[in-house]
Amino acid sequence: MRAPDGQSDTIHGKMRILLRMSEKLKILKEERPNMMNSNYPFQPGPLPYPKNALEPYLDAQTVALHYEMHFLPCVNTLNRTLRGYPSYQNWSIARLVRGNRQLPFQIQTLIWHSAGGAFNHSVYFHSMARPGSKETRLSEDSRLYAAIIDRYGSVRSCLARIKECAVAQYGSGWCWLVSDRRGMLKIISTSNQDTPLLFGFCPLIALDVWEHAYYLKYQSRRGEYVDSFFQVLNWKAAESSYQFRLTNFREKKSQMLSDKTESEISI
Repeated sequence: MRAPDGQSDTIHGKMRILLRMSEKLKILKEERPNMMNSNYPFQPGPLPYPKNALEPYLDAQTVALHYEMHFLPCVNTLNRTLRGYPSYQNWSIARLVRGNRQLPFQIQTLIWHSAGGAFNHSVYFHSMARPGSKETRLSEDSRLYAAIIDRYGSVRSCLARIKECAVAQYGSGWCWLVSDRRGMLKIISTSNQDTPLLFGFCPLIALDVWEHAYYLKYQSRRGEYVDSFFQVLNWKAAESSYQFRLTNFREKKSQMLSDKTESEISI
């Protein structure tokens, strides 16, 4: 059947509006503060502090080995794998992770682990700052502080939950403080190089519990390593990521509602 004259144009117009709204929602899910450049060739950038800046809690040798022998190889492998696939070189890390099954089967596993490892390590190194610096203090006036109190009752209780999650992680992996797109906080763990991107979460704090992150100094004492991590925790970076998520969501939601209202969509 053919739609009456004029009605077909109206239907197609509504469909175009819906598609634009869908694209905006997709962007909302993927955007987050950039800790690396957006696409191929990916550049890790330097450490945000000297290698000995986290002592006595994390020693310079561990930080150097972690960055040079674990983070950089992930970035290099990711770039090397994408080199022969120009169709995917404009994909962000978020898209490479979420759309992994859309990639050629020959590179799915390499991209999964290298993209996840590059992203996770980037967040991890930005989750720390020189002990005693202003970055390691969480302002009680911040939105993140209010969200922590609302969700966990106190910062101490939140950190205790993070430690419990990190110590309980079986084998290699990560512990995260994340925000969903509405600002609700969650503490989650992921195995190996899996990332919170797969679930649409914005990572605020990344805690690496692979043994290479702490074994030289702490051996098998993971709990002691976690306590030391809290001494260099970059609350300022976490607050910036959280504020970005809240602002980004409000702007995208407002724009989508505006488009819907102006077009008077009815389906």
